[in-house]
Amino acid sequence: MLQPSAVFVAVVVLRASAAWTASIAWGASAVWAYGALLVRGTSTTTDTEAVAHRISNRSSATDSTTSPSVTIQLMTDESTATGEFQTSRTFSGVGPERLFEAYLSPAQVTEFIAPAGLSVLADSVIIEPHVGGRFEFTMVMDESGVELPNAGVFTEFDPPHRLAFFEPAVGLTSTHTFSSTDGGAEMIVHQTDVPAQYLVPEVEPAFQSSFDKLQALLDRERSTSSTGE
Repeated sequence: MLQPSAVFVAVVVLRASAAWTASIAWGASAVWAYGALLVRGTSTTTDTEAVAHRISNRSSATDSTTSPSVTIQLMTDESTATGEFQTSRTFSGVGPERLFEAYLSPAQVTEFIAPAGLSVLADSVIIEPHVGGRFEFTMVMDESGVELPNAGVFTEFDPPHRLAFFEPAVGLTSTHTFSSTDGGAEMIVHQTDVPAQYLVPEVEPAFQSSFDKLQALLDRERSTSSTGE
């Protein structure tokens, strides 16, 4: 689920009520997730001209928190329409290679890329593992059935260290970096040129929800392997 040095960038604009959006709140993917970013409020459209702007001053505002296995950083520049987002997760019992592989498997991407409250249409996943290749999938809101298409292009592919992905409809680039740690592997997701309206508090828990699904998938895999099933 994400051979350019590529990363999965998942940005989702949810057309839902503010209350429902807050309850689902996925920041991208992933996301990739791909990371997916939720927008607060009612029906919203994306201004493609605004998201094309690039950040010229990264230091206007910074808000960050950390924990032993998770870090998050939100940065916005009031002089532009974009900002940055960064989060990380340490996965136990696997190496960088296994995390990288998960982003290239349509079946596995279907299992973990969507945060809680959403699922992925299995037949919608398209992964072309090379620079310029497509990374596409469609999420579905479990309660309403509303479909949320995601379409991106790999801009980097450096197995098993780095993946980068550009989402034309939104204008952001998402980079996933994988490295070894004691007893596991760390994945860092860094997104640039993120429309400022997507840099909301719900982004972090949404990403972590997706990461929880990935860790559960890896745990099941190890359990099955150890029992010989």
